[in-house]
Amino acid sequence: MKRHIQILTIILILQIVLTAVVFWPRSAGSVEVGEALLGDITVENIEQIVIEDGDGDSITLMRTEDGWVLPEVDDFPAATEKVDTLINGLLEITNDRLITRTEGSHRQLKVAADEFERKIELSSNVANLRTIYIGSSPSFGSSHVRLEGDVETYLTNSIAAHQANADAASWVDTVYHSVPQEEIQAIRLKNANGAWEFEKDDEGNWSLVGLGVDQELNATAMSTLATRAASLNLSEPLGLEEKAAYGLAEPLAILVVETEEKTITVHVGAFDEENSTYVLKSSESPYYVSVSEFTASPLVDNTDEDFIVTLSTPTPEAEMEEVVPSDEEGASAEEETPTLEPANGE
Repeated sequence: MKRHIQILTIILILQIVLTAVVFWPRSAGSVEVGEALLGDITVENIEQIVIEDGDGDSITLMRTEDGWVLPEVDDFPAATEKVDTLINGLLEITNDRLITRTEGSHRQLKVAADEFERKIELSSNVANLRTIYIGSSPSFGSSHVRLEGDVETYLTNSIAAHQANADAASWVDTVYHSVPQEEIQAIRLKNANGAWEFEKDDEGNWSLVGLGVDQELNATAMSTLATRAASLNLSEPLGLEEKAAYGLAEPLAILVVETEEKTITVHVGAFDEENSTYVLKSSESPYYVSVSEFTASPLVDNTDEDFIVTLSTPTPEAEMEEVVPSDEEGASAEEETPTLEPANGE
């Protein structure tokens, strides 16, 4: 029994030593510690970036003369500062925090070819430069990374998986329609429930054309509409082609925003139940986009009850005034009041 315990103890010690050898940070042998993991690749070398996540979704970013674009969405403009942040983060990864040299650890650290958080392919115009895997995060601000073709896995604070998402919205300016609210002079809205025309005076006060004498504009609803008329954010760019499925031949709502210099028309199309989004098209942009249900549903669902407050009218009882007899009426009343004679001649 004692010998059996000794053998188990030796096995446990060997396992601890092996784990330390495999996972303890150390230098990469003959490779000089502190070198950039991507070697001599520069920002100028990178012309295309393909990002894939662990669910199989992917997005492609391409450099053009006019900046970075999304080629899969008809070259929808990408936000240059977001792409630059990604590239700089990748170029800052170094090899000074080696975690393991064993291929068997790749899946555990989520940097394997078939098990990863992000797979990022960097290409020039003529060839693939390098492919890098971003894996699990053992602590806040750090991630495991590995170059395709190498077995070494490193730890870095320069990049994290959430900085390399595989959806289009992460790489574009999400403001699709924008007008300074103070410049808006009039708003028109039409949907299946009616049509409304709002005007703003020189003092910034809004009014609704056609209100009755016993009605007034709901200030809260007007403020909400003015905010939407000034700015609408996209959920995802859809491209330049209008598709029948977008439902814009018979839009669910039409929003017209007028300033001193221009008139902008926004059409709200079909609702996508799966993604809870509406299709949107602004006259200021050649691109069709989707927007969240929260953003567009008020434009589609607004009714008179949202914008118009009916003033309460006095009740008949409140209109009746107490009748106070005039002096003459009072005098007549006194004259007509019979005088009671004392009984028994008293």
